[in-house]
Amino acid sequence: MDLHDVVVAGHDWGARAGYVVGALFPERIRALIAISAGYSTNRPDSEVPYPLAHAYWYEWYVATARGREMLERDRRGFCRYLWTTWSPGWEIADADFDQAATAWDNPDWAEISAHAYLHRWGEAPGDPAYQDLEHRLAEPPPVRVPSLVLHGERDGDNLAETTEGKDDLFAEHYQRILLPDVGHFPPREAPTATAEAILRLTPTTGP
Repeated sequence: MDLHDVVVAGHDWGARAGYVVGALFPERIRALIAISAGYSTNRPDSEVPYPLAHAYWYEWYVATARGREMLERDRRGFCRYLWTTWSPGWEIADADFDQAATAWDNPDWAEISAHAYLHRWGEAPGDPAYQDLEHRLAEPPPVRVPSLVLHGERDGDNLAETTEGKDDLFAEHYQRILLPDVGHFPPREAPTATAEAILRLTPTTGP
C-alpha cells in the first residue's frame, strides 16, 4: 500500500514503528502521534535505569524457557496481570479485556512476542532484510515530521520519564503531553483527552 500525507497515531509498539517512519521515511506521513513510548536508541547495550529495568521484568522473563511457557500457556492471565500493573487505578472492564484478548489467540502470538523482546535486548537475531534499517536506527536519527507524544503519568510499563528530555530528537514541531492519573493506555483510560490532543495537532499540519 502506497500511503502518503497521512497522520499516524500509534500506541507502544505502534509508536515505535511511527518513530521509524518519521525518522527514515518522513515523506510518507504528515504528522505523528506517539502514545506511551519514547523515542530512543535501538541498541541492546544502551543503559537501562534500575526503575525501568524493574518495569521491564516481563521482557526478560520471557527470555527464559519458563517465561515463554507461561506466555504460551496462560496468555490471558499473564496479560491481565501486566495490564493491571501498567495502569494502576484503572478498572478494566471484563468485556473490554475479553475483546482485546481475542488477538492473543493467534497460534504464533506468544512466539512472535517473545522473539520481539529477545531481539530488542540482543538475545536473538533479527531479519537480515532489515539490517540496514537497524544500523541506521542504532544512533537514532531525528524524527522529521511534526510530532506529539502522549504519556500517562502513572504508566507502569514505559515509565513517564522515558519520554522526558527528547526535544533534540525531533527536527520539526514537537510537543509532549503528560496525562495525570493515567496509566499505560491513554486511548482507553482517557479517550476524550487523547482525541482532543490529536485533533489539536492535526490542523497545524495541513496544507
